[in-house]
Amino acid sequence: MKQSLLTLALSVFIANVYAWPPKPGAVKGDIFVHDPAMIKRGSNYYVFGTHNDVSITKSSDRVNFKSAGSAVPWMGSTDVWAPDVSVHGNEYWLYYSTSTFGTQQSCIYMATSKTLESGSWTNKGKVICSKTGSAYNAIDPNLVKDLKGGLWLSFGSFYGGIYIVQLDSTGKVKSGASPKLIARRSSPDAMEGPFIYPHNNMYYLFTSWGNCCVDSKNVKEKSSEPYHIKVCRSKSITGPYTDAGGVQCTNGGGLELLKGQSGIWGVGGQGVFRDGNNDVLYYHYYDSKDNYSSKLGINYLTWDSNGWPIAY
Repeated sequence: MKQSLLTLALSVFIANVYAWPPKPGAVKGDIFVHDPAMIKRGSNYYVFGTHNDVSITKSSDRVNFKSAGSAVPWMGSTDVWAPDVSVHGNEYWLYYSTSTFGTQQSCIYMATSKTLESGSWTNKGKVICSKTGSAYNAIDPNLVKDLKGGLWLSFGSFYGGIYIVQLDSTGKVKSGASPKLIARRSSPDAMEGPFIYPHNNMYYLFTSWGNCCVDSKNVKEKSSEPYHIKVCRSKSITGPYTDAGGVQCTNGGGLELLKGQSGIWGVGGQGVFRDGNNDVLYYHYYDSKDNYSSKLGINYLTWDSNGWPIAY
């Protein structure tokens, strides 16, 4: 009898902890963000996001967030999207993209800072651009360091899928390097926002599938594919990436990691970072109970016996 009760209690505990899809963890304050990029410096967490400019919010506990200015100002005729932030020695690198919605007239830029704070960022210029007819769309950048210390930039949104290109030590495209396709799906190719996370000698490629954006006058929950997060992995940073069923991610493969649920729409724009002993998944979602505001979502990741991530 005691064993049966213990087994039941354990089953209930597991079901509650790993209920799928899980709800976002508790955050509050200035959490209105799109395409978040998160990093920690000392005891403070910084979240960078878009649109119009690259905004900054800060937190000392990863729960309470407060606006802290912007890293990159609004550029007027073009939107500023999808920042990515990383640390390199005593310097922070910020990648971001400019584009006009629904076109390939896009560029990825770079800026650097010693502190992450508003007003400290120095523009380093263009990294890679695309135009109508290019094989890719040069938005949604993500810098990743391979297991040997080499630098790479993944990027892409619709228009042919996700690409990766090697960088030099200054963070610009390496001389002679060409972008390589690492993931795509069939038309209309609704895949974007790549983020590559090294784990256990593998490279995990997280992507956002479906329609990213909604407002109270443009509700797409029931009429089209909502944003959701999928993942593939590879032993090599340049691929081939496959999903848990062995389907190549250049052929539409992808293991679903997280999707929306009642009140939570459009889960995506994701990233992952190591915080102490935890792998943390962050993303944005639309809160249908708050006029479809775009908010910060945070969950932990664990890894199953086959090495695939589980959000909880």
